[in-house]
Amino acid sequence: MNRPVCCIRESEQDARLFPHNADKTSSSAPRHVLLRFLARQPVFDRDLKVFGYELLFRAGWENFARIDDSDQAARIMLDNSLIWGLDRLCEGKRALVNCTRDALVSGVVELLPADRTIVEILEDVRAEQTVLEACRDLRQKNYMIALDDVISMEQVRPYLGLAELVKVDFRLTTTAQQEELARDLRKCGLVVLAEKVETREEYRIAIEMGYTLFQGFFFQRPEMMKSRDIPALQTSHLQMVEAVQGSELDFDVVERAISMEPSLCFRLLRYLNSPLFAIEDQIASVRHALSLLGETEIRRWLLVAIAASLGKGKSRELVVWSLMRARFCELLSDESPFRIEGPFLMGMLSTFPALLEISIEDLLERLSVKPAIKVALLGESGRERDVLEVITTYEAGNWPACNVKAQACGVDEDTVSSCYLEAVSWANQVRSSSDPPNA
Repeated sequence: MNRPVCCIRESEQDARLFPHNADKTSSSAPRHVLLRFLARQPVFDRDLKVFGYELLFRAGWENFARIDDSDQAARIMLDNSLIWGLDRLCEGKRALVNCTRDALVSGVVELLPADRTIVEILEDVRAEQTVLEACRDLRQKNYMIALDDVISMEQVRPYLGLAELVKVDFRLTTTAQQEELARDLRKCGLVVLAEKVETREEYRIAIEMGYTLFQGFFFQRPEMMKSRDIPALQTSHLQMVEAVQGSELDFDVVERAISMEPSLCFRLLRYLNSPLFAIEDQIASVRHALSLLGETEIRRWLLVAIAASLGKGKSRELVVWSLMRARFCELLSDESPFRIEGPFLMGMLSTFPALLEISIEDLLERLSVKPAIKVALLGESGRERDVLEVITTYEAGNWPACNVKAQACGVDEDTVSSCYLEAVSWANQVRSSSDPPNA
């Protein structure tokens, strides 16, 4: 078996063979990677089972809210909740999400699913007509509404028939007020939550008063959570990755995306001018260039261009490796007697954690990819995973494992070697055609 040595340095190779660890290789985030923060604090029922989690705004590493603009903080929290996903944040429980007047009236809170979200109206939101109408609309859409930091029935009365849950602030009320509120709120059919419970005695008293939900430092302080974010330009490129997967390619969408991104325009022209194509036409427009490529080649080229763009600032070898792995998976799939779903895309996505310095889980949360590709990238067995493990074991020089996986794909070791050599040659040629002059 002809076994050329992979050109990737060993330290780089380790991170790529184990993309789940890609975001653990450094104690500090790379300069081009942003961080998102939030905190969550559990809400417990009388059996001390988790009822849900309140999601709390955090501006940075400090575990307290540093808020200069409440509306902006609410929007950032909503955005973070969408990016993280409530399943991941709340582990199947409901999310209590703080809402300002703007978040209510603008309807942005409706970006979160009704069956998983409790809309928590902050204490400084005035119960004016516009706010009450927004609450009625949310109730009609099956959102649960909660009132935050309540200290008197006067705060609650405008929301009777709209709110279902009331949080009584145990730091700003006396024991007598807490007991009176619990009694009056329960008479109105409302669920009562004792918040900011800090001692065992306060918890015992709250139980005796008839509170059914509990939250506070006595149970658990807010838990900090962070996630690496992808800059806007890279996010738009990942959106194009999703567009490439569609059953029908929308040429208008692709044309607009390329026209708005000079680097993609340049790469398209350089690609068409490379030895890979024998095109003699003088290109008049982006649409003309796309028509010369054809739909199949456009899909592949877009992935190539996106990989090159995401790899900006990285070593040339890293981008070549990304292109090579994508092409190898495609070539091996062509040789296999089995049907493999999206091999080129799968091979390229397997390298994106290294290009973006995030985990494969974080990447897939930002992309909607076909199930077979997703499970293969996450390590689950199947035909697609077999193809991916042929190249990872080959790169690692683990020849026995590579042969086993090759047999599972229905190919022999000579086919693997020839696919690898062809993929390396193709990747180097394409990368050269995508480089700017004097790069």
